[in-house]
Amino acid sequence: MPMYEYRCACGHKFDVRVPLELRATATCPRCGKVASKIFSAPNWTSTWILDGLTHDEPRRYEDPYVL
Repeated sequence: MPMYEYRCACGHKFDVRVPLELRATATCPRCGKVASKIFSAPNWTSTWILDGLTHDEPRRYEDPYVL
């Protein structure tokens, strides 16, 4: 389930994991009113594990570039 960020009319900002079909609104944990979803940047991390390298082994010029 994805995590979405919400802001309530009382000013409280919070994150909730909800199914895609229920993402439009959520209940504020502070006041109990309906809160609206706000735009936030996705949380994405990348590692070098996919191309066989780790952070301890820096890429060398001879190493192939793998997408």
